[in-house]
This record gives sequence, structure tokens and C-alpha cells, in this order.
Amino acid sequence: MKPGTIAIREPLPVTRWKPILRDAELFGDLPETLLDYILQHAQERALRDKDLLYLKHSPNEFVAIVLQGFIHTLHTSADGRELISGRFGPGALVGETAFIDDDVRSASAIAYGETRTLVLAKRHFPFLLAEPVFLLHITRLLAHRLKQSTHLIESMCLNNLEARLALYFLSIIDQQLPANTPNVTRDILVPMPPTQGILAAMINVSRPKLNAQLRSWQKAGLITLKNDHLQLNDLPQLRLKARTTM
Repeated sequence: MKPGTIAIREPLPVTRWKPILRDAELFGDLPETLLDYILQHAQERALRDKDLLYLKHSPNEFVAIVLQGFIHTLHTSADGRELISGRFGPGALVGETAFIDDDVRSASAIAYGETRTLVLAKRHFPFLLAEPVFLLHITRLLAHRLKQSTHLIESMCLNNLEARLALYFLSIIDQQLPANTPNVTRDILVPMPPTQGILAAMINVSRPKLNAQLRSWQKAGLITLKNDHLQLNDLPQLRLKARTTM
């Protein structure tokens, strides 16, 4: 370095993820000081397909923000059956109960595909929780996640397979279609999960039963199965099936 020049410190590598935090469900309209604090203290973690972010019953030691890829929250029975209770993409916060709870994890979290996360350790929580605006944001997020869990329990306990499958596709469709397009009722393309095993775990059914239901809908003309998409041919009929209970 030449005499008289000033050494400019390179920005932390994680700062390149600030736009994702700015659009994230929890951090979107937080003050810049809080976003900068998170980026300063978080560590980037890369996960390969099926790598564990954390294991059920492990300590609630950190939260993670998904940057790329997907994280599934997973429950596994003693006989190996799996239930996916949540699917989180870029901008989503995973392991949020660590902010308020010192107990262990209630589910495992696993990467699907190549995934990157920002991990923030528990020792950095007090600074954030001391800020009323952050406390309000995390309370709202926890309330939203509680509602999602309630809806999941209701669907699993009160709806049959056909209704659960219809509700899953409707949740995707209602996110895709703008509110001002009520006349769109057919030829709607819906992305499918990467494997039928994932979809089966999302709606708590075996893969053979899921495949049989999809084939039944296709035979009836309700859907057309494509490579990685499903074409819905009758939206009103799908909504009727979503109201079917046990």
C-alpha cells in the first residue's frame, strides 16, 4: 500500500444477500440497522440435497434464512413414514421458535436440492428482541405459522385424500392467479413438486394412493398430467372437491 492511502475493508460476503432479506417475510420493512446487524453476525451455510439443517429434538440454538433452494420441515414415524409440514423457499425464516423458546426442535429441517441459508446463532437474539419493531414482526410471524399449523391439522384430520389434494393445488393456484382474474377457470398450469414422494409427504398419503388419485382425476378430465406440471381443466370442480370431508 502506498503511503497516505486508506485501506478500504471489503464488505462481508453475506451482504450480497441483503436484497433477499429486504423482500423476506420477517425482515422486509425492518430498519436498516437491524438488517445490517443480522448480516454482520449471520454465517452462510451451504447444504446439499437431503443435508440436515437441524434434527428433531436437537437444541433450539439458531434460526436460518433461506437464500436459495428449499428447506422442508419433516416428521418421521417409527415405521419410516414421512410428513412434510412446511416447505420454505428464498426469504423464508426456518426454526423461528428459537427466538422465544429454549426447548428442543419439534421437527427436522432438511434441504431439498442445492440450498444456501444464513444462520443466526442464539447469542445474537437479545439485540434484536430488544427492539419493539422486531418483536412485533416475530410475533406476527409466529401467529401466522400457528394458523398454518392449525389448517394443516384440520386438513389431515377432517378431509379425505381427494379433498387434501385439491386443497394443496388450490393453495398454489390462488397464489398464481391475480385477484382480478375470476373468469380463468381452465387450462391452468400448476407446478408439481419435484417428486411424487414429496407431494405424498405433504398431504400425508402413500405414493400408490396419490398416484391412483391423480390418474382418476386425469381419466375424469379434471386434470392433464405433464412432465413437471399439472394442467387443471376445471377450477370450479376442483373447488367442489376441496369441500369434501371424510
